[in-house]
This record gives sequence, structure tokens and C-alpha cells, in this order.
Amino acid sequence: MTTAEVYRGDKRFDYAAAFLERNGVHCRSVTADEAAGNADFLILPLPMTDDRAGQWEEWLRLYRGKRVFGGKCGEVVRAAAKKYGVRLTDYCAYEPFAVRNAVPTAEGAIEILLRETDFTLCGARVLVCGFGRIGRALAGRLQALGSDVTVTTRDPASEAWCEAQNLRAVPHRDIRAALAGQQIVCSTVPVMLFDRKLLAAGERDALFIDLSGHPGSIDMTAAEALGIRALQAFGLPGKTAPRTAGEIIGKCILKLWKEEDAYGTTG
Repeated sequence: MTTAEVYRGDKRFDYAAAFLERNGVHCRSVTADEAAGNADFLILPLPMTDDRAGQWEEWLRLYRGKRVFGGKCGEVVRAAAKKYGVRLTDYCAYEPFAVRNAVPTAEGAIEILLRETDFTLCGARVLVCGFGRIGRALAGRLQALGSDVTVTTRDPASEAWCEAQNLRAVPHRDIRAALAGQQIVCSTVPVMLFDRKLLAAGERDALFIDLSGHPGSIDMTAAEALGIRALQAFGLPGKTAPRTAGEIIGKCILKLWKEEDAYGTTG
């Protein structure tokens, strides 16, 4: 029987382990002190950022020469994997994972918007910055709720997809003008986008929500100084839908384990 040790983290990884158990992989949830390193593979959490590289290196050393799955692995973490001959696969780089994970992220964002606004989403003017996986999932759901949605796009293909979904699209270069009149601004762009100058171009009573993940796309210090309400909403799948998020992790890891892949494998 295939065996795996699973990082004992949040509930997602309990559900990931349960999914794998149902599909023939015997799982053992462990802390760093409990890990034995004798399973066929190891599942680590996300994000595996470089600021905690020392912690992850201990796990990688234990699985020297074996297969390890982790999420959003930093460069220092990847270097440690090479050092120990670990075949490190970043499941977040696996497109089916990213697409599936966009759904609980979008639903979690809508939950926050419902809670943090004093108006209905039906009729609300919403700007979605970026039309990647999360932007696409979110824009469509907001549109279904009756929101007046505008999307910023960087390429002709994204613009065409917006047209196909009857969404208003504006080029990213025109984002400053697009902020006018927006009640909600959702940023999915994984770079620092909303600096002080761009925040100041928005409506002072607008709600900004950052869905881009660490390290963020909104300057929170600048937003506070300007009196603009801005929220960081990172890791929503694990917070709002841990069962679904965990099963997504389990399903993708099972697929990657069974098939040789080219999804960020190191070593």
C-alpha cells in the first residue's frame, strides 16, 4: 500500500488525508517532531515561504531522495530540496489545482463582501482587477448576483473572454480611470498594484479587498493613512471551505503521484 506522511496543519490537510485514505493511500498526520521519513511521500502545506525555509529544510532533510509535495515553494526552499535530492513538486503550480482552488476563493470573497458592506451586491459597482483564474471565477459569480462588474485585462484573450461572458472589460493601463464610481475593488493581481497614488484615485468610501495572496497587492499602510477601507483576504479556501480545499489538494496530489509531471518539480 502507498503511504504518506501529512503535515499536521489546518483542517484542509485533515480532509486531504481523508481523501487519500479513501483512494488507497495510507496517511499519517504528523508534526515535525513526529515525522519518521519512512513513507512513500510527504505532503507539506502552503505557502512554503522562504522566511520559514529553516523549518521546511528539516522536513526535506528527513525525506532525502524522496518525493515531497508542497505549495507555493520559495526559491530558498527549492534550493534546500536540491541540496537533499528531494523531488519537490509544487502542487500550486499544477493548473487543475489552481483552477479548482479559484472557486472556494471566489465564494469566500463574496462571503466577505456580504459581511463587510451595507448594501446589496445586486446593483453594486465592482471592479475586478485581473482576469486570471480567481478573477474569472469571481467576476462571473458577482455578475450572477446582479453586480455591475468591470474587469481590468492585460491581453486580448482575456478581453475576448470578458466579452464572451458579457462582462465590461478595460485595459489594465486604464485602471486609474476605471476606479471612478466603484463601490468595491477586488485585486487578484499578484504584484504590488495599489500604491498610495493609485489608492488615492479611488472612491474614499470604496471597499478594497486583496485576493492576490502573500505578499499582497495593496499597500495597507497607505490605505490606512488615506482612510480607505482595505482588507487582505489570503488563504480563503482553507478558512471558508476547508473540506473542499482539502479534497482539491488530495485529488491533485494523487494525480501527480500516479503520473510523472512537470509542475514545478525540483530535483
